[in-house]
Amino acid sequence: MRRRVGAMAATALLSIVALTACTSPTARVDDAVDQSIAAIASARIALDLQGDGRMFTTTASATVTDARRELIGASRSVAETDATTAAEADHRDETQAAVTDAIVAVDSAADALAGVGDLDTALREVEHAESVLRDLAKEDAS
Repeated sequence: MRRRVGAMAATALLSIVALTACTSPTARVDDAVDQSIAAIASARIALDLQGDGRMFTTTASATVTDARRELIGASRSVAETDATTAAEADHRDETQAAVTDAIVAVDSAADALAGVGDLDTALREVEHAESVLRDLAKEDAS
């Protein structure tokens, strides 16, 4: 039984590696942008709801922590993407900067929810980071 589970896990891992190896650098970066937008939007919604008194601080904090984890994953994916052209390198670098800014904004949100800093300021930072990421996605679509 143990060998069978190990073999299944190995097969699954190889499948994932094969699928990601076939993904173009542009597609990997675009996927990271989409992942980042979803994460930052979740953080924004949590801050909105908490600011209006419609979400407990602990729930908002957990949501922001999850968003940060997703953003770090997206950042790692972008950083591990090897560009094959100058345009891909520029796109990767622009995306990395936007995702890093989103992480900083989410960190500010986490601090504000913990009582360090201003919630309204953190919300504006998160909204700005989301706007930059959405603009990147629009560029990617065109």
